[in-house]
Amino acid sequence: MLALRRATHLAIHDVTQNLDRFKFNSAVARIRELSNAIEAFNATDDAGKGARADAVRALILLLSPMVPHLGEELWAQIGGKGLVCEQAWPMADEKLLVADTIEIAVQVNGKLRATVTLRRDAAEAEAQSAALSQPAVQKAMEGKAMRKFIYRPNQVINVVA
Repeated sequence: MLALRRATHLAIHDVTQNLDRFKFNSAVARIRELSNAIEAFNATDDAGKGARADAVRALILLLSPMVPHLGEELWAQIGGKGLVCEQAWPMADEKLLVADTIEIAVQVNGKLRATVTLRRDAAEAEAQSAALSQPAVQKAMEGKAMRKFIYRPNQVINVVA
């Protein structure tokens, strides 16, 4: 459920910025990503169904400036009151825009060998353990000792062998 809420608020944020910059293709791409997230989401309880309903409502509002007739039809189908063009533009929740985990590239001697998923601002020891446990990193370091470990939090891990 949190993943769908995060996808919804990321889409709201990105589509708003893309429309302000007249980047319509990028806005449509983000709307499509939200549509895929809604389709993949399996609502099993009331909270999940609420998250899905919020996501669908946001999708219709984001879609309506570019395809107004379709937006109005979809709005009517979900039981929206009034016209969709009269509704307030959705606002992104800033807290949901920041992910708890982050995917970081692991390089060995400057070449990308793997990616690891770590907590945001993870400690260096945790990053080193995760990086060195990757099979591709172990293969690249086969027979070589680690001379240096460089960790830039939330950005990159570089192992010099």
